[in-house]
Amino acid sequence: MTDLNNLTSKVLEEKKASLQEEIDQAEREVADEVAAFEKEASEQFEADKKAAQEKIEREKEIQRNSIKIEERNEILSLKQDYIKRILDEAQTKMNETSDDVVKQFAEQTLPQFEGAGQMTLTLGEHSQNALTSDWVDQQAVSGLELTVSDETIANEAGFVLEQKGIEYNFLFSELLEAHRSQYIAEINQKLF
Repeated sequence: MTDLNNLTSKVLEEKKASLQEEIDQAEREVADEVAAFEKEASEQFEADKKAAQEKIEREKEIQRNSIKIEERNEILSLKQDYIKRILDEAQTKMNETSDDVVKQFAEQTLPQFEGAGQMTLTLGEHSQNALTSDWVDQQAVSGLELTVSDETIANEAGFVLEQKGIEYNFLFSELLEAHRSQYIAEINQKLF
């Protein structure tokens, strides 16, 4: 009986030891799985955290760039408004140019048409008193015969020469417009 008890005890001890080994193995596997899960979760958290920080930095950069663009556009708009005011003021002053200055301009311009034959001179409204028929008759440009038109060009200073349907525009507004980009560059260089 003792042998039976010893045998039973031994079998029970072996079963108990085997069962304990299985429990220990299962606990190790669970611990390994928990550690692997924790490691994976930690790595995922760090990756998500890094991605979120990068996204925040990109959004900050976009905002900084947007602010810079907005600031640049505001400055550009102010510059354009200022340049427009300067050119508008220049146009106003050109419209108010004295008769003597208009005559000097015409005296410098008319020799270009030497030998052109018959041409019609149409004055801008603001220059109609500067270049009279008598003044035109006194101009001695070889081969150029000018006739002053009875019509004027409204709200303009300067003049237009016309010959056989071809117009040579010397209105101050057109001269200003023709050189606009050059004037804008000069204004930018001097003021900004």
